[in-house]
Amino acid sequence: MTDTRLARLLAATFLHTVTARRPALEGEWTTVWDREPCALSRPAQVASPEPPDAEAPLPESRYRYSLFTRPGVLFRLGDRLEISDGRLRYKGRASDSFAYPSHTVTVVEIREVEEENRAELP
Repeated sequence: MTDTRLARLLAATFLHTVTARRPALEGEWTTVWDREPCALSRPAQVASPEPPDAEAPLPESRYRYSLFTRPGVLFRLGDRLEISDGRLRYKGRASDSFAYPSHTVTVVEIREVEEENRAELP
């Protein structure tokens, strides 16, 4: 299977979307990716407990997830990310990224989890 075909197959299985913002001039933030398909998964090497309920704030460095995106979707260290599965919204920042021909894996440090306000969604 070609890398391009595998990348399309992986993207079709993604159940989350990610919006990424990056610092711009004078304290402004610019959106670099908007509702890009992705998958969010806890890496096996992380021994932290499951996050508490959606309303509880999360410590910045305690919860680290792997974010899987298409190969062309790249993040910079410190990009602010909002990941949604339609039910919960995860907020955090991008850390290390690893690019492969079929996908990119980015470590995301989750700061907060909140319930989606369905009235906001189109």
